[in-house]
Amino acid sequence: MLSLAKQIHMSSRFLDQNSSDYIENSSTSTFSFQDCLPPLPAPKLEDTCRRLLDAIRPLTSESEWKPAERLVTQFVATDGMALQKKFQSLSLVSAEVLNLTDADAWQYRSPPPLGLTFPILLDEAVDGRADQIIAEAAKVVRSTVRFANALKAGKLRPNVWPVGPRLESTLNQFPYSPKPVDFEGERVLPLNMEKYPILFNACRIPRMGKDELRNFYDLRHIAVLTKGHIYTFDVVDKEGRLVSTSEIHQQLRYIAGHLTSPAEHPWSCSVDVWPSRHVG
Repeated sequence: MLSLAKQIHMSSRFLDQNSSDYIENSSTSTFSFQDCLPPLPAPKLEDTCRRLLDAIRPLTSESEWKPAERLVTQFVATDGMALQKKFQSLSLVSAEVLNLTDADAWQYRSPPPLGLTFPILLDEAVDGRADQIIAEAAKVVRSTVRFANALKAGKLRPNVWPVGPRLESTLNQFPYSPKPVDFEGERVLPLNMEKYPILFNACRIPRMGKDELRNFYDLRHIAVLTKGHIYTFDVVDKEGRLVSTSEIHQQLRYIAGHLTSPAEHPWSCSVDVWPSRHVG
């Protein structure tokens, strides 16, 4: 993960380092606390399987429970032991297991959970008029790019959790919890930022057997997908400056207008003819 963080920081060379185009401008590097996160131990196979059985017991009938229990017991005695030994051989469980999990995940193409897609919802105050929606969308785009710029430049504030006296007094009960550190005048717990490098400029490429995750850190554009069309436009200019909200608004209005059927054309209501006039 730290190597990814270095790549992100190096890729920020096209940004204007003297600009205010960052949502945050932290004096502490974004990933500076990653080394403070302790490695986690490999859980015992028997404990993991017991928790699995405890979780599925209320959801299964008696006829379903017996075969499930038998399969789990068989797994522990056969393949499970070999996999557990391989798991325990990893030198840094916290980092390696995450990488192993990511690599395995690209074999599956089922839709990801909603919480992994980072949906952005417009405020309910927007009454649905196109001009208001486009104006709000332009603000969201510019704020999101400012966030991405801060991440790329290492100026995004590290993700931490405040530690009050009561919480700090109980941390010794959790031997694998991060140790509190001093940050901006208060005691905090560093939180894992492992996935931040793939929040932006990342693409999942279909491959035979297992997909590939690629990062393209130096890209300056965003893509707008709407009604089966894909449009792109730059949100960072060649000098590394973030374009204005009004320019983003203008681009989005152009895209929306391009998808609006002209009233003066007699074929405007034909779903067969109108798309053919806009090919290319």
